[in-house]
Amino acid sequence: MGKENQSHLLKHKMGVTREYFRKPNNIALIATFKGEINEDDLRDVLKKITKIHPLTGVRVVIDRDQDAWFTDEGVAPVPLKVIARRSERQCIDIVEKEHEIPFDFNKGPLIRFVLLKSEDVSDIIIICQHSICDGISLTILMQDTISLLNNPHTKIKKIDTVFPTTNNFRVPFRVKLELLNHKFIMSIINRKWNNQPVIFDDEDYKNLHEAYFQKFRYRIINLNLSEEETTNLIVRCRENQVTVNSAISVALLAGRENIRGNSVRDDSTVQIAVNIRDQLKRPAENVFGFLASGIKIEFEYLPDTTFWDNVRLFHQKVTLELKDNIALENLMGYDTNPTLTDAINFAIYGKCVFNGFNGQKNY
Repeated sequence: MGKENQSHLLKHKMGVTREYFRKPNNIALIATFKGEINEDDLRDVLKKITKIHPLTGVRVVIDRDQDAWFTDEGVAPVPLKVIARRSERQCIDIVEKEHEIPFDFNKGPLIRFVLLKSEDVSDIIIICQHSICDGISLTILMQDTISLLNNPHTKIKKIDTVFPTTNNFRVPFRVKLELLNHKFIMSIINRKWNNQPVIFDDEDYKNLHEAYFQKFRYRIINLNLSEEETTNLIVRCRENQVTVNSAISVALLAGRENIRGNSVRDDSTVQIAVNIRDQLKRPAENVFGFLASGIKIEFEYLPDTTFWDNVRLFHQKVTLELKDNIALENLMGYDTNPTLTDAINFAIYGKCVFNGFNGQKNY
């Protein structure tokens, strides 16, 4: 599991993940097990998890220049809620409610666990702030948690954190030119912003978070495929030379088209998450961190043609966008003034929840 754990403090600038700072943007993962999980055993495992994956035990500090830094100094242990399991749907209800609870960036940690336990079935739920991890990282974390529960005497080793900075990736020349161009443009924008910056703090974040969830309710629609349905889906995707991700994405777009009908037409831009671990200079298969990016394509579901024709078209557009490691261009946000990044987030979410929001903390 990586290098031996060393007793030194972690400190690293948030960089591009500042985009998720003070923002109601969490991700979650649920794993269901047969039998009862002992809560004391799980608490012991969570102590080990923090030693293996340093970002599970960090908070955020702001320096005098308003830069945000991850640090593991003075962070409380990973919290664990233990709840009696009473129904199959209960874990979904808990995730919905957990999304309404803001993380305390100043105190940390930026992750929490919930154990739903009964004698017959148990669920482990992980809720994590998006600034420290991606979806693959949550699966890695869950796998390590299960492994340590099953093998409590396993010798643990720290896995070095890899941050989404350009020096950690194999960046093509074309993207390097885009980075230089972006840096020049952002230097001009940053200078203008610095003439009259607007600083948002933790109190603003808490007010925004509370207002957002008073107006919007986070809901999960759970759809399970049987083993036979899953196998059939994979076979059909291979026959059509597309990925399962493309098929599921188009199925969701088809569902949206069916709900909205032809009367509603808005922006046809579709954003897709992209795993960028394979573009790192060094392997990072087992690293817990934010190692994801995204691409945007223009796509509208065509109801007059077949579903698989739509999937093939979607897949072609995604494949074209992924050429030349274009997903790495999202690392360009690293040059944005951090307080400007905060202001953009507050403007986006503020307009959703506050009447007359003008970006000048007038809400």
